[in-house]
Amino acid sequence: MCKILTDGIDNSVYESHMMKVIFFALFAGIVLPVVAAEPLRVFIRAGKKTHGPGAHDHPAFLRDWSKLLKERGAIVDGALHFPTNQQMNAADVIVFYAANAGSMKAEERTAITNFRKRGGGLVFIHDAVCGNNAHWFKGLAGGAWQHKHSRFFEGRFDVSYEDKPHPITIGAGDFELDDEIYWKLHFDPNVQILAKTNCKHAQGSPQMWSLEEGKARTFSSIPGHWHVTFSIPQYRAVLLRGIAWAGHRKADLLTTPEEVKFLAKPKNGPKIDKKTGKPEIP
Repeated sequence: MCKILTDGIDNSVYESHMMKVIFFALFAGIVLPVVAAEPLRVFIRAGKKTHGPGAHDHPAFLRDWSKLLKERGAIVDGALHFPTNQQMNAADVIVFYAANAGSMKAEERTAITNFRKRGGGLVFIHDAVCGNNAHWFKGLAGGAWQHKHSRFFEGRFDVSYEDKPHPITIGAGDFELDDEIYWKLHFDPNVQILAKTNCKHAQGSPQMWSLEEGKARTFSSIPGHWHVTFSIPQYRAVLLRGIAWAGHRKADLLTTPEEVKFLAKPKNGPKIDKKTGKPEIP
């Protein structure tokens, strides 16, 4: 290294200092991209199966989506119970797909509140928006079911996306689905509605929404009665986007280009045989 002439400064000390600056600059250039590219950590809080063939199959979702998310580069853990503190600390996002997921014990409420305060993401699917205290739970899930008040319809309906742009639904086209919708839910006033249905039973009722509070993000989606619904490409893409967005990642971190194509030009979902829970054969 050449000598640097400075007034009143020992050149050897100056050069030593410059070497440290260069080293740390190079170190930052190598390490920072690695930190930014850390895998998304997901915990799936599933539950027991509660309905007939092919419906509300929470254990199957845990099995299939653990595999799917791992294949897409995420680190995945899950259980048929509320996560432990250790499991929460190891997660960026918690996906809830369990009956009455909102019926939490006092210590679970405290744990999930602390998880959100540190910027943890939450995703609620179908009956996970149900619980025993809708007015408290709506602040967590964005929207919540109240027993003996809220309503449902199982059958054919449309999923119509709102015009206001959002990373989860940008570029998504409307489609029809054979599943289940909810209405007369209680909503937090700060939710952004992402999709509604124009079904005559629940015209204009929200079926997907997001909620942001401080660093915390929540995405909730009502479709998910039938297990086969999770295999419909455009719906799978929306859920994957919702999980990534809730975890403060780019929305398409987990999707494939093919899924995004289906999202833009979706085909209507299949008709479901309610006895078997499988698509009807034409």
